[in-house]
Amino acid sequence: MKRKMIGAAAAYMAGLFFASFFTGIYIPIFIASAALLLTIGRKNGFSQKDVIMLVIVFSVGCGSTLLRNEFYCKKLTAYNGSSGTFSGTVKDIKHYEGDKAAYTLQGRINESQKAKVSFYTSDLSVKYGDTISVENCVFSVPEGDYLFDSESYYKSEGIYLSIGSAKGIEVVHNNSNKLKNALIEHRDEVISELRIKLGDENGDLLAGMLFGVKQNMDESVKRSLYRCGIGHILAVSGLHVSIIAMAIMRILGQFRIKRAYSLIVNDLIIALFILMADVPLSAVRAAVMMNFVYAAGIFRRQNDTFNSLAVSVLLIAVFDPDCIYSRGFILSIAGTFGIGVWGPYMTAKFETKTVIQRVWKSFIIMLCTMLFILPFSMKYFGETSLISPVTNILILPLCSASLIAGALYVISFGVLPVLWFADLCLSTVTFLTDRLSKMNWIYFSCGSERVTTTAFALLCAGILVHIIFQKRHITGISAALSFGAVMLVSALYGARMYDTFVIAELGKGSNSAIVITYKGATDIVDLSGNYKSPEYVHKYLTENAIAHIDTVVLTKKVHSQYSAYLHELDINEKTSWIMAGDASVYGDKPVICYGDEGYILESSHHTVRFENKLLSIEYDGRKIVFAPASVSEDDVPDDTDLLVIYGSSTSIKDIGANYDVIYLDKKRENSMNNFEIKLPEKGGYRIRRL
Repeated sequence: MKRKMIGAAAAYMAGLFFASFFTGIYIPIFIASAALLLTIGRKNGFSQKDVIMLVIVFSVGCGSTLLRNEFYCKKLTAYNGSSGTFSGTVKDIKHYEGDKAAYTLQGRINESQKAKVSFYTSDLSVKYGDTISVENCVFSVPEGDYLFDSESYYKSEGIYLSIGSAKGIEVVHNNSNKLKNALIEHRDEVISELRIKLGDENGDLLAGMLFGVKQNMDESVKRSLYRCGIGHILAVSGLHVSIIAMAIMRILGQFRIKRAYSLIVNDLIIALFILMADVPLSAVRAAVMMNFVYAAGIFRRQNDTFNSLAVSVLLIAVFDPDCIYSRGFILSIAGTFGIGVWGPYMTAKFETKTVIQRVWKSFIIMLCTMLFILPFSMKYFGETSLISPVTNILILPLCSASLIAGALYVISFGVLPVLWFADLCLSTVTFLTDRLSKMNWIYFSCGSERVTTTAFALLCAGILVHIIFQKRHITGISAALSFGAVMLVSALYGARMYDTFVIAELGKGSNSAIVITYKGATDIVDLSGNYKSPEYVHKYLTENAIAHIDTVVLTKKVHSQYSAYLHELDINEKTSWIMAGDASVYGDKPVICYGDEGYILESSHHTVRFENKLLSIEYDGRKIVFAPASVSEDDVPDDTDLLVIYGSSTSIKDIGANYDVIYLDKKRENSMNNFEIKLPEKGGYRIRRL
């Protein structure tokens, strides 16, 4: 029964995954792989009925997804670019700075088509269950970019359309969904109290740990936590549910309450926490698994983590097929499998008589977990922590202690005086993670999609090796070799990139920030002064493991951009700043100001020149020019090889008979943004989208 349930969950999720992501040439590859796995399964005890069951479950998962895509999702995406009306009930609310809010609405388009949409607008002071009607709006399909994959994020929420250019907005306060509104009000009050009593940094950190609310958290704190391998503490998931459930069950046990009644009370409290955290799938999965664990004890049955994980995943996937797009859900599955299934399996024969033996076993379990989630963290975050096995043993207990203290504070409505303890733990955590995150050797950056693909391929190969041999030592050797291979591929890619002159164009929309890298030297030139550009630059530096920056050049809004880059590049070494104007700024490094004549950066390999609003980069006889859309064609040098035009002005016409042209404005042909321009030694250039 256990094997069938695990197989059914795996087959159903495989069906969802296949129907959602794989088409065309991938079909025969996937079918061949599935046939190979089924053949191996037959040799390892799968009966003919088991094989038939797996095929049926896979077909159901695949078929239901294809039908849903055809008759629901495509109908919604067909509204892309069209205008109409919408009326829907508020299902989710997220507040942002500047009195802005993002609403998730469940309703109808043009009073006919059912849809769940996102609506970003001014704060309308609505509550859950209220109705928002828009007399006229434009529908669009959410599009992700280099900084944030909003398409997958919204798909994971079941959202396939967004509302823009809204006119005639009407709000009806229905005074419904009172429980959810009361819980959210209590959550917001708690967050406000945490910020007052613990300070903004620790208060926001504890709020993120308790409720998953991270909008106001300091980015450097989040970055440090993720880089140290304990960022998962900010996602309400299995760790949170298990910690809170364990604390509640122990407290109730002190009053000698029967386990069945304790489980009911525990479920109610956990459900309230999940509602306050906006029902994350990872927490729902953990809650379902928790019930299997405690129910097994009540009914005197042996609990099995793998089976419980499979059942919970299957239940969620059946009722919410869009879970396949949720990175939090996928990471939760991978992490739970690593720490609850693979790690214990690999350490089953370890001795645990002494403290050192128990710590060593815990370290190996955490190491197994890190190796298993490595491809997923590379895919979603561009890097993975190499010290997570250590930090999860030494630092995570402090996070767990503060989480328990915070949960007790919430449950007691602020009566229990436990926040001082949470504050002490959190201050220690932020101090340690801040120091550790500045050490470049503690994390591994993927650098390329090819490295990530290699990691996933080797993970699949390792699973296949285990299925064939089913020996711990062979599985361990396979995992070690796979990790070594990923490190080698990454090192080879890094060495190749070190010897390649690369210009990265980064930014939101038609804005532009440039990162130039060659032979270990890195220069940054911000051309647009957009407030988001430092975040794009930071992500690029992180993914490519660039720690040292030679020069940062700011051409617009220098004061605000100087502050923003200082914040985003706080863990990078910087040597000099160059900026427009002559106003003084305050920072950690001397600032060089340039006037109307512009500036020139020269090295033995290349020249970077900014004058007359044009940025030209010359290397090995080739010239790449970045120009604002308002520039005149006569100002563009004749020896230009590639002209990149940023800005949304349409005053410049199609130009460039003697050179190639790329527009960052999506309204123009030959448009793109966030890409690399590689100048190989053999001449010419290559473009790679990021």
